[in-house]
Amino acid sequence: MTGRRRFSFPRPFRTATALALCTGAVGASLAGCGVLPGGSTGVREPMTVMTFAPEGTRATNMPGMPAMAQAYAKYVNAKGGVDGHELRVLTCNEHNTTSGAAACARRAVAEGAVAVVGSYSQNGRAFMAPLEAAGIPYIGGYGVSEEEFTSYLSYPVNGGQVALLAGNGRQLAGSCRRVSLVRPDTIAGDNLPVLLNTGLSEGDGQPSTDVRAAEDATEYLEEAARAREEAGDEKGCVTAVLGERTANFFDSFRRLPEEDGEGVRISSVLSSVGQPLIDRTGGAGGPFEGAYMTGWYPDAGDARWGVMRQVIKDHAFGDDRIDPADAGVQTTWIAYTVLTKVIEALDRDTITPGAVSHALDTGVRVDTGGLTPELRWRFEDMLGVPGFPRIVNPHVTFQVVRDGRLVAERPGFVDVARTMAQAPWPDRADGTDGTDGADGTDGTDGTDGTDGTDGTDGTDGTDGSAGRSGDEGHRGAARSGPLEPRGREGRLPRSPGPAWPARRRARLPLVARSPGRPVARPLWGLAGRPMAGCLPKAARSERRSARWPVGRVVGRSADWDQGPSGSEVT
Repeated sequence: MTGRRRFSFPRPFRTATALALCTGAVGASLAGCGVLPGGSTGVREPMTVMTFAPEGTRATNMPGMPAMAQAYAKYVNAKGGVDGHELRVLTCNEHNTTSGAAACARRAVAEGAVAVVGSYSQNGRAFMAPLEAAGIPYIGGYGVSEEEFTSYLSYPVNGGQVALLAGNGRQLAGSCRRVSLVRPDTIAGDNLPVLLNTGLSEGDGQPSTDVRAAEDATEYLEEAARAREEAGDEKGCVTAVLGERTANFFDSFRRLPEEDGEGVRISSVLSSVGQPLIDRTGGAGGPFEGAYMTGWYPDAGDARWGVMRQVIKDHAFGDDRIDPADAGVQTTWIAYTVLTKVIEALDRDTITPGAVSHALDTGVRVDTGGLTPELRWRFEDMLGVPGFPRIVNPHVTFQVVRDGRLVAERPGFVDVARTMAQAPWPDRADGTDGTDGADGTDGTDGTDGTDGTDGTDGTDGTDGSAGRSGDEGHRGAARSGPLEPRGREGRLPRSPGPAWPARRRARLPLVARSPGRPVARPLWGLAGRPMAGCLPKAARSERRSARWPVGRVVGRSADWDQGPSGSEVT
């Protein structure tokens, strides 16, 4: 210490002086002198967002989603923008490839997008990494990639395919005596029978017959014959969930000999079959007449879609890419509704990605006009399903094809949160990760939660006292408190260690920050990995000696950022 004291004028004095000089200058204009700090200029900056989806590919094509985004921009800009901000929508064709998805995400970063909204891509790992590195939130994806339900910057508006399969089981349980499920022979497809059977069991239905099929086949005659045989003639049902190839399967199913299986009904979910496919295959005279369908939203003829239909009529008339009955178009509409509500809640002249994600994290309420239940993305609002922890909307709708149109089989939404929470997931069947709470070892969903009441050593569960049965047990387990610091300098968190299940670590709080500024306190990311830019240099050697889990750090190299002790890393 030199004893010298640096003197500076306080901020109010500088501001007052500058203002006095400005107003006293002959011929000077107040407009050229700025405004007082914290004041509003009265002019709000334009806001750029992106919507991407595959177009013109041999597999999945969703051209209606970027087209709906452009129509929405015309709609709100004609009314003066979103809370005074002109909405600029970038669209990108991700070509249904990893390189295409990554290129779209990088373009969103380069163009200064504040969010990616209402998009479709199966390549979640490719597009989420660039978005996470830039801090850009991903709002209202279609729900087909795992990263949409695990990334801390993803804000889904539906429950994805997980909710649809759980709901499809519930829907078929009351009408089908035997069910055959045709699904992809992939690791992701292995979860589908688990969810369907759990839904069937809630309606006293028998477990389904699992019929595996290649996800890239052009015909499925052998699989169709087996599925129909296993379903039987009396109240038998065949449900197929093959994504874009579902149409190929039902084409093969229709070509089977007619004398067999006349009483078999078919079924699917709206991520695989939608109104456009029903229209292309003959409508009321096609194979889907009378089929059961499980969707995320009300049927396309519901009055709650009236505003969207009017917008399409006024601002996209003649654009045959937009079908209001398409689930992708509907998802994009809901996602932009969410964006509008968030911007209005912020009420700021300048919108940044950090401000948008902060508003979503801290609990802004979004009313979608009844198209979904009220949406919020606080930590306690998330369902915490293994592998899909960020689901906040576990509701589905039951629909049926009548006269070639999808209509509601029963009114209202069906909550499948309990079904998803109770599903005996393959990686927890023996209770080793404790998510089913069979032995209450970590109290995540235990029937009594007696072993996890304190969670002091990290092996019984940080919040085992909240381990209740059913879906509430998962919500309770997710509410773990902040990690306690340890060590002489108090900068290191308690290490989760190998005893913590990977699924439990995935539901820990991910980020605690103010808009646009990460904190210096070490935080934990997905699967227990430390977040980039959060650990001081002095802690690195102790981290290695403690053998903490080391893996990919999103958007950074494997080495953690170096920064002075106790300082914020920006």
